[in-house]
Amino acid sequence: MESRRQFQAHPRLVTFLMKERGQEVSDDPETVALVRMSLERQVLMKCIALSSSLVICYLPLLSYLILTSFLNAESVDPMGYFYGVGLMFVALDVVVTPVLVFNFKKELRDVFIFWK
Repeated sequence: MESRRQFQAHPRLVTFLMKERGQEVSDDPETVALVRMSLERQVLMKCIALSSSLVICYLPLLSYLILTSFLNAESVDPMGYFYGVGLMFVALDVVVTPVLVFNFKKELRDVFIFWK
């Protein structure tokens, strides 16, 4: 909804975004709607990727903590391996999130030469 209000309030924003991509600018309402849908789809895919990475990284530890709160910790994980794997996934989130952000933001990729 927010993006719809922004594009309605600033209809030239779509043509600016099209110029930035090197596409031909058109004030045709159908073209503007297609560009808007494309931009919203890109934002949605990026949000899904970031959210799913967070769920994947925190789910093992969260499930361990939920299980141990209802059951005895020794009966769930006597050697502590599951807890260790959960902590490794949480630590992996520190690496995964910046990599995804660098992948999504062209401005940040341009700063780092090795990313090209």
